[in-house]
Amino acid sequence: MNLSALYSPLFRKGWRRRLMLALAVIGPGFITANVDNDAGGIYTYSQAGAQFGYSLLWTMIPITVALVVVQEMASRIFPHFPLVYVMVLSQVVNGMVLPFVLIFMLLLTNDRELMGEYVNSRAFNIVAWTTVIVTITLTVAMAATHQV
Repeated sequence: MNLSALYSPLFRKGWRRRLMLALAVIGPGFITANVDNDAGGIYTYSQAGAQFGYSLLWTMIPITVALVVVQEMASRIFPHFPLVYVMVLSQVVNGMVLPFVLIFMLLLTNDRELMGEYVNSRAFNIVAWTTVIVTITLTVAMAATHQV
């Protein structure tokens, strides 16, 4: 296969061709940026929300459009891959791992030697441990009723 013949239309002169080349180069970066919504990102988003309030709410519209485009591109990359099944499976795995992460985080935030004066209050601990117990119960119920 001759790669220069395949890519030669992208390198022709003209603003449309150059724009298409720029989008082809930048596109994977947009996909990668949307994949990286992890705990650190959520912490940053919550801090931005605390600082700016609802003034940045308008950004949800272009973000939603971008996420729809990313999902559509992912379905084109893997045309016969069951993406919905993989997404559901990843949520099941997250549901199974979440209780262990919550217990670990609560044990850390209740350690007075580690947290000092910022240790959890009694009211927060009641709510947090209740949430952990409910999450574990729902996870076990989900795993018990799952049909393959």
